[in-house]
Amino acid sequence: MEVLFGENEPRKISFISEIKNIIRIGRLQNNETDVVFADEDVSRKQCILTYEDNNWYINDGDGENKSSNGTWFYPERFFNISENLIFRMGTTSFLCKFE
Repeated sequence: MEVLFGENEPRKISFISEIKNIIRIGRLQNNETDVVFADEDVSRKQCILTYEDNNWYINDGDGENKSSNGTWFYPERFFNISENLIFRMGTTSFLCKFE
């Protein structure tokens, strides 16, 4: 995943699905958040990326509650992440790449 623009650019983030299949993203720095962004418009618990059945999925919030600021278009359920998908959290936009 690559940050296209926003307070957190330039930055690339890589995940290895065989090692960790749930990635928590947010502004809160604790041992539950895997990727922390210093962006006041990103919620403390912004979204969860989940790897399942050879696909990555994104879900707004922490799995129980939605984020305060929304992720891309406020998906009601897990949304399949496709190659070159661009989504936004706060003022930061991301480009999804698979290698």
